[in-house]
Amino acid sequence: MAKPISQRVVPKDAPSRAGRSGGWRWVATIGGGVIVVVAATVVLGLGLSAEGDRRGVTLVAYQGESLLGGRRVDLADVVGQGKPVVLNFFAGLCPPCRAEMPGFEAAWQRHRDEVIVLGVDIGPFLALGSHDDAKRLLVDLGITYPAAYVEENVIGRFNVFAMPTTIFYAADGREVGRQSGILSEAQLESAIRQLVSLSGASG
Repeated sequence: MAKPISQRVVPKDAPSRAGRSGGWRWVATIGGGVIVVVAATVVLGLGLSAEGDRRGVTLVAYQGESLLGGRRVDLADVVGQGKPVVLNFFAGLCPPCRAEMPGFEAAWQRHRDEVIVLGVDIGPFLALGSHDDAKRLLVDLGITYPAAYVEENVIGRFNVFAMPTTIFYAADGREVGRQSGILSEAQLESAIRQLVSLSGASG
């Protein structure tokens, strides 16, 4: 039986320490390494909460304004408003992000009536690409789910210690799981099914 992904606890100041000289090269390297070592099953239902983290976080949309509620929206107005959210931190020049995004698009096409898939570009804060790089990536891969960038560095607030990082929010806004590192389409499909089930049960 596959073991669930371990939930690594990272101090809130860890990203700031990593941000010293050469630090974000370390993050990018670890992000690649996680591809190999993470377990094959995503298990949700952890009862976590990140409600405080998302307050006051402004998203500026690259695409999907109609689903997000405008070009500039508060993340709190997207998460916890009645529909589960799969929030994926990505970067324009992040190879693991590029590798997993077609699977996210396929899952989005299957479940767009049940969940919101949201890509959030943090590449400029990691030296992993500009906003233009992120927009080119979306176009190159034919990504249609909502995607945006943040104007402030939220890496510490969300404990992003590998790229990509995906956070799963139930319909009521609870963080119920996360994955640090790449997700296959099959893993994501399983996680979304769990997420929809959890949200239905809580509703």
